[in-house]
Amino acid sequence: ILFDGVSSIRESNTSFSLYDTLSFFLTPLVVSAVLVWHNIYLTEEFRGLLINAYAIFAGLLFGLQVFIFDIVSRVRELKITVQAAKLKILKIKFLSRDVSFEILVCLIGSIILLVSGAFPPGSLLLNQAFSIASFYLFILFLFSLIIILKSIHILLAEEISYQERRFDEFM
Repeated sequence: ILFDGVSSIRESNTSFSLYDTLSFFLTPLVVSAVLVWHNIYLTEEFRGLLINAYAIFAGLLFGLQVFIFDIVSRVRELKITVQAAKLKILKIKFLSRDVSFEILVCLIGSIILLVSGAFPPGSLLLNQAFSIASFYLFILFLFSLIIILKSIHILLAEEISYQERRFDEFM
């Protein structure tokens, strides 16, 4: 899932962009380190909010995966060219990879947050490490969510356009 999530970060439909991949993974790390450098740490309240957010989004994303499976199974029924069907399946494949990666981020983030809550708040080094990891995963979560939203928007816009053309043909 991790490698599929990384492979779906693309400059275009055909080329892999090292810059995009590094930006996607390094930007959250730099931002997290800067937050901790400025003495902004993970609090109990924020920990609870993140666990709830991850749980809610993981559930929603599992539902989206089931919906994606249903869409893929119906591509054959569409009256489109083989080339258009292959392109649609490719876009859905990348969306599915992104959703799986996002679910993984939610699970890892929840586990780190739960583990961080088990340690006493006395150790500055542990607090810094858990804060950086939690902030990193939260920012990565937001980036992934934006990518998923963009993919869904593109697929939906294409489907609306296709349905409008079909409707115009009947009129």
